[in-house]
Amino acid sequence: MSTLDRWSAASDVYKRQQKRIESIMLQWPSYDAAEICSMGMEFISMPLMESYFSKENAIKYRKEHLRNAIFLFTTMAIGDEFQEWVYLNPNVSINDREDKYKEIIKKYSPVVESSDFTKYFWYGNGHIFQMPFYYIDYAVAQIGALQLGILNESNPDDTLKRYINLCEIGGTKSVLEIFNSCLLYTSPSPRDRTRSRMPS
Repeated sequence: MSTLDRWSAASDVYKRQQKRIESIMLQWPSYDAAEICSMGMEFISMPLMESYFSKENAIKYRKEHLRNAIFLFTTMAIGDEFQEWVYLNPNVSINDREDKYKEIIKKYSPVVESSDFTKYFWYGNGHIFQMPFYYIDYAVAQIGALQLGILNESNPDDTLKRYINLCEIGGTKSVLEIFNSCLLYTSPSPRDRTRSRMPS
């Protein structure tokens, strides 16, 4: 099966799973699992980048995509810690919130130039206001997506099967059950790494 055929097959998954799962509320995964499908597809489609870019630019794009995927964890940590602090300190002043956000950015992104403008970054992020604690869900999904990318490097056909299974589950399982169903690695503990189902 060609890369394009694999990608096309995966893009039809949502339509099929909607018909398979009768309950509308269970057709789509929970927030912490939803982004695995979209971010996972980004990694699965990496071999197709020469269809859009020159070979040289496709290599640059893949590197930039991976860099952004890893950097995303820093952004997620900033957003999650800030939201937790805000909820634990509901009566602090606006200035206190701005100063705390600047402090948290410095903690997780020491290379980011700290200025008075930095403390206003959170105002432009709708997730903080509309979807509390979505950041940590996004980080969990990125872990799954990165694993799909690693698997896709060595076994694209098996990765596609796992990806289709992942999408077909919809909202019928929790995120950890979804990881286990798709044979993705879930434990952050070094002692459990010997039981990882990821290729070494």
